[in-house]
Amino acid sequence: MHFSVLSRIISNSIKNDILLIKRLGAGKTIIEVRSAEAANRLLSNPVFEKNNLRAFIPSFKVLRAGIIIGIDQSISLECIKENIISKTKILYIQRLNRRVTNNGKASYEPSRTICIKFAGQVLPSEVALFNALYKVDAFVPRVKICYVCYRVGYIGRDCKSPRPRCLFCGSPCEDEHSCPADRSRATCINCSGEHLATSHTCSFIIRHKSIINLAAQENIPLIEARRMSLPTFLFLPHHRIHSLTSRVSLT
Repeated sequence: MHFSVLSRIISNSIKNDILLIKRLGAGKTIIEVRSAEAANRLLSNPVFEKNNLRAFIPSFKVLRAGIIIGIDQSISLECIKENIISKTKILYIQRLNRRVTNNGKASYEPSRTICIKFAGQVLPSEVALFNALYKVDAFVPRVKICYVCYRVGYIGRDCKSPRPRCLFCGSPCEDEHSCPADRSRATCINCSGEHLATSHTCSFIIRHKSIINLAAQENIPLIEARRMSLPTFLFLPHHRIHSLTSRVSLT
């Protein structure tokens, strides 16, 4: 459905509650309303089902995820839940795992980092645990890499590639694929650089990390963070051009 048609349908049905309708792209639209009550009324409005649309409140509008570090693994989650004090209501607490490699094999074990989901859109600056204060930082998710096609932004179970791709050359491959390249002569499928597609030195992965970080810090959707991070070019008349620079908006 075209955005102009969609906005007309929504505006005609729930005009009094709407502040703004904004297109995000990829078939998604944000509707800003006057209050939480208006948002709940919007969810139950039959106009969406009638037009084969799905309305929901994004999680970043109702909660924020933060982390605290330095909590020893010997302290259980139950103990933390019973003793943690926060000015902001806590919805969920989870201990994060860290990846370790032994003899070339990767495994995961509990870390000293605790992820906390708080109600609302504002992170508290700190929480107290056993009368000690811990700084709260925004939780920044890891970059997702598909180990089927080696693209960035999703994982294997969401991959739509008809065939897996080679880690070294990026070509579609079968079970008995024989690649002439090796680790030292690899070509990244994302940026065409001379490294593995999973390398965290890849410019594509570095940019994706900055987008995820921006979304987490500013509490905005990934698609909006991606749009904000696009370079803005300034073009001057030919006789005034001395150099051409690009500006990337990041905070």
